[in-house]
Amino acid sequence: MFCQKDQKPVCVQGTEREHKRHKTVPMEEENKRIHLREMISSIQPMIHTRLRRVKEIQNSVGLSKQITEREIESSAQICSMLISAIERQHARLVEELEKRQQEAERRAEELFQELEEELNDLQMRSSELQHLEHTQNPVHLLQVRYLHCIYTDLNQHFKNCTQTFASFPIFRVSRL
Repeated sequence: MFCQKDQKPVCVQGTEREHKRHKTVPMEEENKRIHLREMISSIQPMIHTRLRRVKEIQNSVGLSKQITEREIESSAQICSMLISAIERQHARLVEELEKRQQEAERRAEELFQELEEELNDLQMRSSELQHLEHTQNPVHLLQVRYLHCIYTDLNQHFKNCTQTFASFPIFRVSRL
């Protein structure tokens, strides 16, 4: 027998004398209780260990979440800066291309005017040459010789203009 008040084993005679009014239980039952208490006391550290581990994991997850949020914000700022830089560069490129186009159009207009003047001159000389072709006057033949010299100079000038015209950015393939 086991005296629960004094927490010690007692014999059957002790339950009749000094432990008479104490609560006693059979020894097997008390052994089961003792074994259960030992199991409970051995489980408690495991519970505390597991609870501590749960808190560590929760803290780790919270820290990971904070780090992820900072990385997301940082990458968003970097992307925003890159987009802004690309947009600025694009605007500069568009402006440069528009300036080039305007310059090419201005130069082409100048050449058109120059070519138009030369065309008018050539047509006028052509009609003069046709007129001289039909006359028999020797003075006119000298004029033809003079006009031939002028025609040669104009022809050379026309070739130079054509080369200049062909060098314009409009007529070259852009390598942007």
